[in-house]
Amino acid sequence: MPTRRQQQQAEYYFSLLNDEAKAAQLCGVRPNAIMDENYALDPEKCRKLIPHGIGHLCQFASSHPLKPEQLRDFILDLQKWLRDNTPGGIPVAPQEEAISGIAARGATVFPQHLGSACSWNPDLIRRKNEAAAESLHKIGGVLALSPMIDLCSSAHWSRMEESFGADPCLTAVLGCAFVEGMSSRGITATIKHFAGYGSPNDDDRGFFEDMLMPHEAAIRLAGAKAVMPGYHSWHEVPCVANGELLQKILRDILGFEGLVISDYGAVRRMIGSYAADEADAAAKSLLNGNDADLPDPDVFMRLPELLESGLVSREAFDAAVMRTLIFKAEAGLLEDAPVFAPAGAIDLNLPEHQKIAREMAEQSIVLLKNDGILPLDFYGKKILLAGPNANSVQALLGDYTYQSLSSFWWHLPIDANCPELITLEAGLRSILPENAELFVERGCDWDDVGEVELDTNGDPRLAHLSNHDRGAEVFPEPDRERALKLASSSDVIIAAVGENILLCGEGRKRQGIRLPGKQEEFVRELTATGKPVILVIFGGRPQVIGDLAQRCAAVVQAFFPGQAGGSAVADLLAGKVNFSAKLCVPAAADEEEKEILYPFGFGLSYNSYDYRDAVISGADNTVTLTVANTGSRSGTEIVQLYLDGKLKGFGRVALEAGESRRIQFKLFPELTVRWVSESERWRTVPGDHRVEIGASSQDIRQTVNWHIDGEPVSMAGRRIFSAEFLELC
Repeated sequence: MPTRRQQQQAEYYFSLLNDEAKAAQLCGVRPNAIMDENYALDPEKCRKLIPHGIGHLCQFASSHPLKPEQLRDFILDLQKWLRDNTPGGIPVAPQEEAISGIAARGATVFPQHLGSACSWNPDLIRRKNEAAAESLHKIGGVLALSPMIDLCSSAHWSRMEESFGADPCLTAVLGCAFVEGMSSRGITATIKHFAGYGSPNDDDRGFFEDMLMPHEAAIRLAGAKAVMPGYHSWHEVPCVANGELLQKILRDILGFEGLVISDYGAVRRMIGSYAADEADAAAKSLLNGNDADLPDPDVFMRLPELLESGLVSREAFDAAVMRTLIFKAEAGLLEDAPVFAPAGAIDLNLPEHQKIAREMAEQSIVLLKNDGILPLDFYGKKILLAGPNANSVQALLGDYTYQSLSSFWWHLPIDANCPELITLEAGLRSILPENAELFVERGCDWDDVGEVELDTNGDPRLAHLSNHDRGAEVFPEPDRERALKLASSSDVIIAAVGENILLCGEGRKRQGIRLPGKQEEFVRELTATGKPVILVIFGGRPQVIGDLAQRCAAVVQAFFPGQAGGSAVADLLAGKVNFSAKLCVPAAADEEEKEILYPFGFGLSYNSYDYRDAVISGADNTVTLTVANTGSRSGTEIVQLYLDGKLKGFGRVALEAGESRRIQFKLFPELTVRWVSESERWRTVPGDHRVEIGASSQDIRQTVNWHIDGEPVSMAGRRIFSAEFLELC
């Protein structure tokens, strides 16, 4: 809720605006549209495009090569121009992507969401987003267009990498940590995509019980203040104009009071299918609960004429404007002397942020198989590093990083030194003993990126995008024969395979989810040499690897691990750091995803862990058990609690070699609730429930029965989404 002062600020500025200026507050503009050829503010373009002001500055940091100080100064120039030349002089709200950190030149690149979720570490997610929010503030931003908290059940969807995975409980906990981290540093996070994007959403019970859970948690527990509907439809109505979704469910059932902003181009995309023209699209979207049309100031600038004709109500129009102004007041933009960004030199990759990126990478990389070859003793060894991701920075970069956005959409070259992007080759060379030899020969390439199909179901610019492979790295032609010759004379082979930024991400669509191109065939040839092969898989989803799991001595899933990814993989392989990550999505054995190779929650360590003596107390609904490290190294076990087969709690337990610890999960009857569509309420389920605790969804170590007495309890909304985890001693 806004403070009294913030409410008064919003009301004051509202009183200064005519209808055109009000409509402008519900629109966005891209920085490139008001820049000159040198990326400086162009006042003449401003006078033509945003004469009445503007609500949002869209993706303000990722579409140009400006350095942080130049970007900050551009924002200050724009804010001054708006103050001096538009009705009310209302500042714009700069917004940017923040999935892997702020998408700005020089900013710390953290692991992509799908990898970071494998840490099962909300504390680390919170710290990462505190760091990202601090960076966004330095360059004048107030709104992060993240987190994506859609549940992604199929690796065939190229945006799976942006998600925290397939599980509602894990996504809810990590999504809350993301929002809390941002808001603790004064930045508003945008939860998206509301709701049911990326997976089939035609089952209402599954929709309410699972797909809504992360959104409800972020709103009720973390206080999320901005929501973005997706490009998709629900009940056959586009989400950006879906009153049942945005008004009845979001505002009435979930109690959301904040700002709803469209996904980029989503309002215009309705024209020809759900709306007759711009005016019809604007009216249907606003009247059904969408407050802002991004990223261009055209469709919603039709609203004043729709007011005059009676096609849009004054009440709905003014309510959207007030929500926008309240958001700006809460962001500090409507103060008498707002500080849009601090002065001085700007470092968007501070040492403490680099440390978080490194720690997150180490906790995000999953060991899937180890026949005993790891940890690898490099002493005196001849090592071949092969595969297309052996020395590529693209192996590190997920979609919505600055590098990916600026390369894919704007055709800018990737700078591997701003910040420093540590490839796997660089990471290995940094730890090699003097008597070890590292040979690098990629041996094969990725798939032919020129044949990657553009998926035009997202951002409307995809329909017109061309030359989308420009900005990628350039390597010499891979020499397959040389790679196989080196393999035969090496002691061990590390095969770095998978995807790059052109093969996974929004708008990038390739056939199937096997390793792209001829990578699988190449690795099979490497294993045929008889030398042990350590397979390291990079990319934005679990990829089908055929029989390579049996052929390779070890399999490591690295996803897109961020700027420190090469160092993190190297240290994990060498045993300088112990593996602790566990999969946040299952890895399929086949492209139909019918058979699972590695289940949800699975991940190996250099240790083994013992679970014992689980007991449940009916008096206070707690499950207590002992977890012991039976290995010879210190390590961290991620203990998972499943209630009637669904994840309902987890905790990271750090243990020294030989150490054991009592841990406890506190259960709540609310964890059993089911959605009752007839009453549109939640209801607990008394009776007997099976509580399973284990190392993965398929590796259950302890089981207890939990009985809930009494009658079902009905409630309007959920407030408990996971069991409370405690370490006792």
